[in-house]
Amino acid sequence: MSTADTSLIHDLAPIDLGLDASKFPTFRDVQYEALEWAVETLEDANVIGCALPQGAGKSAFAVALARLLGRRAVFVTASKGLESQYMEDFGSGGLVDIRGRANYDCGDLAHLDCHDGPKAGCRYAQFGGCAYESAKAAARNAQLVTTNYAMWLGINRGSGGRGLQRTREDWRGDNPVELLVLDEGHEAYRQLAQFVSCQLLQSDLQRCTGYPVGEDIGEWSAWTENCLPSLDAAIKEAEVEIALLGGAVPKKDIDALHKLEALQTKFEKIASADSGDWIVERDVIARYGLKEQRWKFDSVFPGQYAKDILFCNVPKVVVMSATLKPKSLRYLGLSDEEFAFRAWRRIFPPERNPIYLSGCVKPGSVTEDRPLGTLIRIDRNTSEEDKREYVRWIDEQWIGRRLDRKGLIQTNSYAFQEFFMEHSRHAPLMIGNTDDPDSESAWQAAERFRKAEAPAILVSPSFITGWDFPMKACEYVLVVKAPFDERGSKLAKAREARDKDYGFFRAMQTTEQAAMRGMRRFEDQCEVALTDGHYTWFLRQYGRLAQDWFVKAVRPVRDAPKPPPRLA
Repeated sequence: MSTADTSLIHDLAPIDLGLDASKFPTFRDVQYEALEWAVETLEDANVIGCALPQGAGKSAFAVALARLLGRRAVFVTASKGLESQYMEDFGSGGLVDIRGRANYDCGDLAHLDCHDGPKAGCRYAQFGGCAYESAKAAARNAQLVTTNYAMWLGINRGSGGRGLQRTREDWRGDNPVELLVLDEGHEAYRQLAQFVSCQLLQSDLQRCTGYPVGEDIGEWSAWTENCLPSLDAAIKEAEVEIALLGGAVPKKDIDALHKLEALQTKFEKIASADSGDWIVERDVIARYGLKEQRWKFDSVFPGQYAKDILFCNVPKVVVMSATLKPKSLRYLGLSDEEFAFRAWRRIFPPERNPIYLSGCVKPGSVTEDRPLGTLIRIDRNTSEEDKREYVRWIDEQWIGRRLDRKGLIQTNSYAFQEFFMEHSRHAPLMIGNTDDPDSESAWQAAERFRKAEAPAILVSPSFITGWDFPMKACEYVLVVKAPFDERGSKLAKAREARDKDYGFFRAMQTTEQAAMRGMRRFEDQCEVALTDGHYTWFLRQYGRLAQDWFVKAVRPVRDAPKPPPRLA
């Protein structure tokens, strides 16, 4: 569609663009505005950033945009949950989903998945019929494809940078990707940073000798470069042994091979690291009750890799998120001249989605000079006594007054999640998980919470981005710990040397996302409370890093307001 035709967009209904009319009967005003702006702007711009507010219907906007432009599109998501949501909403209209090999069961060897099967001689992998290869073939030439950041980055990087062109051509198929949509685009930088980085544990290096013990990236690069030939030989030897055993190979043998391959990928990353950009950080961690050394290898500015393995010369790129800022795009290596940006106003009535700023007064802090006392701040220096008082206050002020409904408590760390659940008197009502956002544990916890009758409380740091709990599934969200955990490390300090706002920007993005999980529709309602004492100074000093509407919506309160009537 050309610029001259944009006036016709308002005459279109979702069904005219192939969307399911039962799920998308009409476009919202903000979607019409965004479609018109995007079509016009992409005439000249290669990259656009869209800060579409919660509930705007970003996925429907993105699919409709692809249809309007008539371009082959890939929609990249930050979680498999959001990827599945794309398929649920748009699969009937021709959208195809592609994930990593481990997400598909091997059709030949029932005890293995498609990551393991080819190693053990799966006949389908050799002669056709492999579930993963079939999914990839469907995606190869589909007009609309959804995947996740890990898969997209892995495809475009290839194996350690080798066979890159072959892998990319395999993905592109007969018609190249013409439109790339990065959903939850505020996460694109973190996903990219996580993909290019790696870490080594002391136990990983048992077969290696003479490895450096310090934090000199030059020494590590030289050492890993020297180790790669012997590691490659060990992988080939293991592959031969597994091939001889065929389908009878024990799963542990294949796992050992994958561990060698993962170590090879890490060594390749370190060997090619730019000593002027990469840093090494050593610490000690506890695993299985034992302590061991860990070395973390990170690029200070991972945005330098975005054009090659994230944007990949796709002619048109849309980055979208409710919390997107121009700074988000600069972090991806783009100059202000290389992208266009627009933010839209909040669409939900503030009275149905109030955002409160509250806090627990530290015992004994009320004095003549400080009649309001000092609010408890949750961080590594908070005493056990203050943390217990803080949990007691939340129990009384917020949870205790809302036992007729369900809520989400965003802890922003597993350590504080554990403390909260151990010390809350409402612990029997709480559901938690113990792993990362894409883990089975997180999925199980989310499903248990959705199916639970009120009162029920989901307590976790895992449900910040890409999770929705609409209507009665969640009528209040408490952000009980400000997410400053990234700050203070050697890496964070190096990134803050490039951008003094780095740590605070990341914390603000996380806060906004954490607050948005419960309000998804106009008829919905969800109270939000920022209860960590840190938020008092943080919002005052760094509110400019948030969406304008978010800061304006925050209402300071001393005590928890009376909750509205629960949803029917």
